[in-house]
Amino acid sequence: METIHTATAAASTTEPFTCSKCSYVGAGQASSVEQASVNDGGMMFGNARAGEMARDEAEANAWQEAMSDVAMAPCPRCGAVDRSAWIGWLLKGRTLVKLGVGLFALSFGLMMLAAIGSAGNLLSVVCAAVMGLGLVPAGIALSVLPLVRKRSSTRRVRFTPSP
Repeated sequence: METIHTATAAASTTEPFTCSKCSYVGAGQASSVEQASVNDGGMMFGNARAGEMARDEAEANAWQEAMSDVAMAPCPRCGAVDRSAWIGWLLKGRTLVKLGVGLFALSFGLMMLAAIGSAGNLLSVVCAAVMGLGLVPAGIALSVLPLVRKRSSTRRVRFTPSP
């Protein structure tokens, strides 16, 4: 029998910040709370350290998110954001998987809605409508929520100017 180990970790960091547009120099304080799950593999391929691995992964994710929040935060003086930091975050594997799942759900829901016209019987029409009407908003939410969450976390970064 497999057990799923879930861990939550928090990280707070202060990172140097320099705006490339207005040359503001300071330090940004950010914090993040992340969660990770690791499957222990069951009796045959069991991993006795799965709980520790989940804690390590959650802590690493929390540190990565907190550090990237400072780099992606808008400048407190001019409001400019570092586009390369945002692009780098978007191209990370975890973010791409989340966006890919959302886009897949959206496209599958749209295909189901398009299939309503060619459905042969009432049961097919009802199934396609229910699936399509459920998957389209879910796909939109799964695609947009990671971006909204990251934007709001970068807006919570607090800055202290350098003397």
